[in-house]
This record gives sequence, structure tokens and C-alpha cells, in this order.
Amino acid sequence: MTELTNMETTINNINPTTSNWKAKMIVGYKSLVQTSPYKYKKYQKLTLIDTKGNKVEATIFESDIDTWKDTLNMYQWYYISNARVTKAHDHFKYKDYPYQWIITNTTKIEESTKNEDKNQQPEYKIVNFNDLDPYISSKEDIDILAVAIQVKEPKDVTTTYGIKRIQEIYLIDKSFKPICLTMWGRFVNDEAQKISDMIDEKPIILATNISAKPFKEKLQAQHVK
Repeated sequence: MTELTNMETTINNINPTTSNWKAKMIVGYKSLVQTSPYKYKKYQKLTLIDTKGNKVEATIFESDIDTWKDTLNMYQWYYISNARVTKAHDHFKYKDYPYQWIITNTTKIEESTKNEDKNQQPEYKIVNFNDLDPYISSKEDIDILAVAIQVKEPKDVTTTYGIKRIQEIYLIDKSFKPICLTMWGRFVNDEAQKISDMIDEKPIILATNISAKPFKEKLQAQHVK
């Protein structure tokens, strides 16, 4: 690949009008390939994290998925440039960064070859269940590490965006306080199904980018491992 010569920066300095930029990013999450129920397009979601810990959701569509199928691997560092930066829906943005990135066949991506980057995982902000109160209904996402103890059957609920599929998973952490984790949409068929398949083993899960809701101490998941 052609060497990236653009000015290196971080996520918060990148917007739709920014030019000649590149960012050093680690892949914190990479979903399975999904099919949109609305436009019947295939897509793949990623969470990219820069050197300052800032996060952005990136999406790859259709034939571009094959272009990058052997790249953008979990927990590997890359230099990324020329991603398409667009306004993000509130549900898909991280904290105060209002944009999302689209990875296309014109995006430039190079794997970092620095020894210190190898096998380096992103840092997580693990919050204990006993310490959730300050985060309830706040805009700050959290990460949790817990044991799954029960999985409810999936069900449909009516929202302002139409009918959505959800599944509830009950967790406990080291405080032994039970919490309900609600999985939405594609997570029901992906991560929730994996947890359900191994629930008898009481799997330990890492859930990232969680929003805490006040109703019966429920958590809303974006990413679960």
C-alpha cells in the first residue's frame, strides 16, 4: 500500500471538512457482517479507538467488506486516512463526537509495525454495579465485566423508531448485585445468541459502550464480548 503522508491527528479533530488527515487507531470491536432490514444492504460495524482513547463508530458496506476482510483485525493498530466522515445519529455517536466514519475502497489503511503496538489491547473503563448511580441517564458510556446468569427469550417492543427486537440478559459482578442487560436489534442474533448458547457455563462477558437506564437498573448494550 502507498505510505500515508498526511498530518497525524486524533478523532476529535476530524470532521467532514477536514482534509489531509490520518489517525492512528486500534480496532476495539468488529461485528459480524449484517444485512440491513431497511435497505437490504450488507454492512459491518467497527469501533475504532485513537491514541487518546477517543472512539468512533465506523461502517463498511457491501463490496467494500471484501476489500477489507483481511484488514482491520481486533486489537491491532492501524493508520487510517480518507475515511468518509458523516453526521451520526445520536444512537451511534460516542460522547460529544457527532460523526461516524464510512470505510470505502478509497480509504487508506496501513497496519502499524511498531513493536510496542503488537498485542496491545484498548483500555476499558470497568464500572462496578455498586458504582452505577452517577452514570444512570448520563451521556457517558461505561464498560462492565460480569457473569451472565440468565437469558430471557427475545421479544418485540414498540419504540419511536418502530418495532424493535430485544433480549434481556441478567448479570452479576463481584458485588453479586444482579443487573439486566438489554440487547437490541442485531445484537440479539449475534452476541446475545452466543451468550445464550453457553449460559449453562455462566460465561464471563465484557460489555463495552454501555448506557445505564434508571428503570429497574437496566443497562443498554452496544458491544459485548
